[in-house]
Amino acid sequence: MLTRNFQRAQRGIPRELAADQAGTGAKPRRRRSDPRLKSRPMTLPFEYQNPTLQFERFMVDARDCAGLPTTNMAWNMVVGVLHAFRWRLSVPQALSFAAVLPPMVRALFIEDWDLAQPVRPFGEAADWLADVRSVRHRHNFSPPDAVASVATALRRHVDELAFERVLANLPPQARRYWQPKTACAEEAGSKLL
Repeated sequence: MLTRNFQRAQRGIPRELAADQAGTGAKPRRRRSDPRLKSRPMTLPFEYQNPTLQFERFMVDARDCAGLPTTNMAWNMVVGVLHAFRWRLSVPQALSFAAVLPPMVRALFIEDWDLAQPVRPFGEAADWLADVRSVRHRHNFSPPDAVASVATALRRHVDELAFERVLANLPPQARRYWQPKTACAEEAGSKLL
């Protein structure tokens, strides 16, 4: 009987009905309706069901945009780009930015965060790249367009409107930081056709 109930459960038959259908005579339990549940969506978002799959897709995009041969090589670049940006934001700004990131990217963005560290000035692209390459510098293969490569990959995996809304509330240089590469964006568009 346990096997039959398990098989029914696998097919989506509720346990209470499975027990009743198995001939045990057990009556299905009534569930009380909870008014709080009616207003909440019941489906689990994809980004929380499959965060590693979504993250792997992001890493492959970052690798391809940067022209790196492996996602292992892209790892330090991605961490460097995220941390270099975070170093230029106040805590509330960084948290609002983190809120629009996919879960695994969000985790990378906030990992090893020293809240006592002062906010760095935004500076120019050369300053950003120096900070990106300073992350695990002996194993960092970040190309000169690392920031734009990660920006291009990240924009493919976030809600574009929410992302732009957050950038609009950050310092003006933030929009420049997350400017995507046009060549890589065009390649992605041609792959979809």
